[in-house]
Amino acid sequence: TQPGVVRDLPVGELLSTEIAAVRALVEGQTALLHDDWATAERKLLRATELDADFAFAHYGLYQVRALRGETQAALPSLTAAMNNLWRMPERMQFLVKVEHFIANREMEKAYAVARMMTEQYPDDLQGHAVRLQLQNMRNDTDAAIATLRRVLELDPQQHEYLLEIGRLQDSRGAYEEALRTYSA
Repeated sequence: TQPGVVRDLPVGELLSTEIAAVRALVEGQTALLHDDWATAERKLLRATELDADFAFAHYGLYQVRALRGETQAALPSLTAAMNNLWRMPERMQFLVKVEHFIANREMEKAYAVARMMTEQYPDDLQGHAVRLQLQNMRNDTDAAIATLRRVLELDPQQHEYLLEIGRLQDSRGAYEEALRTYSA
């Protein structure tokens, strides 16, 4: 698809035609909002059992297990999400691809996908957050500062990013610049 063009797919193709699987996904996501990780995992697993091609449910299950530190248990769900990537909106596809490349220690590919995401969706804060995380992992201070400045353009209320910019400037020895940032 072309950038910015939304595919017109029935909801069943993007999510699932199994109503019980969609219900389990929603229940799992609701449990996450209430910090009930065990229920979230159980419901998301149920959604994937009801529809083995349910990419959203697989990705949600991957996230729950990864955040619980169960990396090996999480990886099959990430693989299943990748195998059914076409069933997700493009923006979500970028996130799944980044996670996939990170899990497979293909950091340059992960960074390239994050860069493409922010180029295609320049106003998406989540895309910039992912790119920032990868820039920090690469110790690319200048790029991280540029990304933080872009986030502040998009959302000036993110004051904590000024502190992060100052910290990065300080870490590279730009003390005067850091002082100006802290004073802003």
